[in-house]
Amino acid sequence: FGSRWNVVLERLNLGPIQRAPSKPRGFGTGGESPAHKALKEYISNNPKLIDADAGAEAFLEYALPSLDKIDVLFKASDSWTAVEVKSSVSDGVIGDYERGVYQIVKYSAILEAMRLDTRYPMPKVVRTILVLETSLPATLSLLADRLGIEVYDHVKPSTPLT
Repeated sequence: FGSRWNVVLERLNLGPIQRAPSKPRGFGTGGESPAHKALKEYISNNPKLIDADAGAEAFLEYALPSLDKIDVLFKASDSWTAVEVKSSVSDGVIGDYERGVYQIVKYSAILEAMRLDTRYPMPKVVRTILVLETSLPATLSLLADRLGIEVYDHVKPSTPLT
């Protein structure tokens, strides 16, 4: 019913929808936190942290045909590695880690669909990875294991490279 829900509710003798005021996120509407941006850039500059091809070209906010954007995509001639990052800011946002797990599921499916679409030249090897500055809550860790999701946790932009 779109914007007409209150009309429907009124005809059913119910009160109108009361929207709770939205809580500001602290880093602007629709933007990303400085911590998320720093982690994303750190990963893009350090592919070996996640076992991506060291010679791969890194893309930030890589747009998929679905208009979803992968935080970091490493493209090499024989492999792609798609990375969703969650900074420590996610510790204070209920559901953000769960969203990250399901984003990986979605990206995996979309990339597989692209492989089957002759319009997209895709390599044989495509990986999807969830990178966390902290760690997944236990219940989501179990879910990620069941779904076969690769998770790299405790990755901090200040992590020394070996």
